[in-house]
Amino acid sequence: MQVSNLDAYVDKSVQEALALDVSRYQTNKKSYYSFYLPLSVGRRQTTESSDVLVVNGREIQMSLNASAVVSEKYYNSQATYLNTVENDAAVFSKVYQSLNYLNKDMTFSVNLFEIDRSHYLMVRTMYFYYLCECELYEIPDLLRGILSVARTTSINSQEIINDYSSKEVISYSNEAKSIFAQNVPENGTLEQMLKDYYPQYNLSGRETATDAEEFYDPRSNASNESGE
Repeated sequence: MQVSNLDAYVDKSVQEALALDVSRYQTNKKSYYSFYLPLSVGRRQTTESSDVLVVNGREIQMSLNASAVVSEKYYNSQATYLNTVENDAAVFSKVYQSLNYLNKDMTFSVNLFEIDRSHYLMVRTMYFYYLCECELYEIPDLLRGILSVARTTSINSQEIINDYSSKEVISYSNEAKSIFAQNVPENGTLEQMLKDYYPQYNLSGRETATDAEEFYDPRSNASNESGE
């Protein structure tokens, strides 16, 4: 498929997806997060912090960024903001504002990468990212599926904080390997492809791209200072 104006094409696809009615209830509830799964979207695999969604046979990797939840709670961090900024490495990158299923404001970014004549679509919200390989003609359907899930997703922040902030180190590398383990012909994993082609692009959503970011539980520091 040839697209004369890629920016206009992707932007129109986003606007059409946002114009659809959003469900007011959730059908999939997990310990860390819940969301509505429309009939047009399937699910092949699920873990505690991720899901593999399917739209027209195309797999979409959905992953929770637990560190953003912890950072926002304890460190007054900009990690959630960094998840939704435009990216210079993408052939298309734009930040959007919309309403979620509770009529609350939500911010997300849509990014399209081109690698070896293949395209990769990434949607990032405050606490999640969605990533898949795609043909250009698939983008409208994929965005409809992704945004129908993203706009109905809520997190159980206390459960995430209880589990993650008690660990001295949250390793992004382990989570990335589990989420981006899909095989890409002749090029290894999608994670490695993005790192090789766009080393400045950070999958974790942090300011610097490192294999691991350290987050220490401030409650333990407070206990040590008080002599408890």
